[in-house]
Amino acid sequence: MGKTNGEDKLKKGKKALNSYATISSLILQLVALIVLGGWGGKELDRWLKFSFPLFTLLFLLITACFGFYYLVKTMLKK
Repeated sequence: MGKTNGEDKLKKGKKALNSYATISSLILQLVALIVLGGWGGKELDRWLKFSFPLFTLLFLLITACFGFYYLVKTMLKK
């Protein structure tokens, strides 16, 4: 009976570790997506010589919305 209890603890530990790894991966993807969107918008604004950061704000908004949508969709699936 002691062996079964140890196996249960091991399974719970692995499940928790997998959850943390999944969440960490999703957050890293979200941050990378937002950073790339901001960088791309900034470069486009610079290339088009806009004084107002129109594409920076637009790309940040679009990538943040898409990233959070993907995060919620993935978390609800699990």
